[in-house]
Amino acid sequence: MIKRLQCGAVFRPTVGAVGVVVLIIALCGAAFGSQAVAYQIDPAHTGSQSDNLTPPLTQRWSRTFGGPISYPLIAEGKVFVVANFDISSYGTKLYALDQTNGAILWEFEDRSANYRFAGLAYDAGRIFIVNFDAQVRAFDASSGAFLWRRSLLSDWTYSFTAAPTAFGGSVFVLGEGIGARLFSLSQQDGSITWSTFMQSGGHSSPTVSQTCLYVSFANLHVTCYSPGTGEVIWERGQATGGGGKTSVLFNDRLYVRDNAADNNLVLNATTGTDIASYDVKLFPKGRAPAFSGSTGYFVRAGTLLARDAASLTVKWSFNSDNITTAPIVVNGYVYVGSYTGTLYALDANTGANVWSRKLGEHILEPDESNAQLLTGFAAANGLLVGSAENTLFAFQSAPAPIQMLLDTSGPATDQVTALDSLLFLRDPFPVVNAANLLNSAIDRNTRVILFVANLQLLQGETSSSVIVNLIDSNNQSYDLSAEDVRTVPDFTFTQVTFRLPNNLAAGTCTIRVRAHGQITNAGTIKIS
Repeated sequence: MIKRLQCGAVFRPTVGAVGVVVLIIALCGAAFGSQAVAYQIDPAHTGSQSDNLTPPLTQRWSRTFGGPISYPLIAEGKVFVVANFDISSYGTKLYALDQTNGAILWEFEDRSANYRFAGLAYDAGRIFIVNFDAQVRAFDASSGAFLWRRSLLSDWTYSFTAAPTAFGGSVFVLGEGIGARLFSLSQQDGSITWSTFMQSGGHSSPTVSQTCLYVSFANLHVTCYSPGTGEVIWERGQATGGGGKTSVLFNDRLYVRDNAADNNLVLNATTGTDIASYDVKLFPKGRAPAFSGSTGYFVRAGTLLARDAASLTVKWSFNSDNITTAPIVVNGYVYVGSYTGTLYALDANTGANVWSRKLGEHILEPDESNAQLLTGFAAANGLLVGSAENTLFAFQSAPAPIQMLLDTSGPATDQVTALDSLLFLRDPFPVVNAANLLNSAIDRNTRVILFVANLQLLQGETSSSVIVNLIDSNNQSYDLSAEDVRTVPDFTFTQVTFRLPNNLAAGTCTIRVRAHGQITNAGTIKIS
């Protein structure tokens, strides 16, 4: 039984009641996993991610740029970052990287901007970026196609240093100057849907929920606006000058930080009333906390503290070599980086150091006070991504053992799930493929597709690095380089295509696949 492909060239094998492989199209709008779409992962800036990433981790790829690198976004199978050209030049460059190997898929260069700041956000298939000079641009996340540009520059608002947030069809952008102005732009065309003037502000990336948009400024001046209309829902404190920090929304509580205040605050997110305060001496000003479950994770003078999110009582602490990053928490583990360049994974419940990796360069702290790129970590779709100075690193869970898929429904329990790459038929396979007889090339041998779980090419690897070992019925052994290796999106297996060798004896062959120092289980195919 054969079902012809309608799109794509990657297959999902399933075995029917009589052992017949049915080919199911898997690439017509492939699904992607979790996403990181804003500074500290989400529009609420919680630093929390639901993902299957689990230490120990292994480096998947790295890429070095000319200057420092922004916090990353992860969406649509890509990693998006902004990087400086070098440490002395103004302007920035937006990159879209393949999350599989770090290859540059598309880029946008902005050399005209003053200073070295740009912030980015993602929503609904689009990347939004704002530079210091009030220019907001939108790009198609998949292709990099330029969609629109909106200038927010005015005599009153002329410097932008806060990361944007995209949510619910709008892009929210905060600018400074003589006072500050908060803008809501249509994601569709960049038109201004509403804006509001404030007498102070800056560096506060909008924190957004369905019902409230929060900005937090100096002297703990916090305002909640309606995301749809810009109407003030509540306001706490009074404008006193420039400055501000990104707030974090978690479990109907707003965690607010400020450079100048003696105390930082936890507010009721619905009403704006004070719930608790915490001393800035205990919680440094430049780190957004992260939250998961009933716990918040804060950095204090190089130490990570896990605190009950409601009472702020300490559950555990981790003291290393000067933690510099804002924490993120993923799948029960907290990730932080140190100035000396060590990335740590800590058990979120106990604080135990379960894994660490020296990156070789300083891991920079997030700068929420100057016109510099805002740094940070992100995790999504099985990756942890962050930077150490000018190098971007991507880590994944250490690979599970590679495993070849078998069809155990037939009489042979070790029969490999394998397909003729042209006819999409099961074995037995002829050495010379009848479908190739009219091929003008000399080589008319059959290509066979195998399916292997937990196998992915690493950065810089080619398909030929994967070896198919085949032992024929005469006990002749062949090591065959794969001609094509590609992952099947949204699944945990990879298709491996190899060419049957000349003079292969008819009968049953035993097959194994070797890659990355591992070898799969054995299985059999038949040669006619």
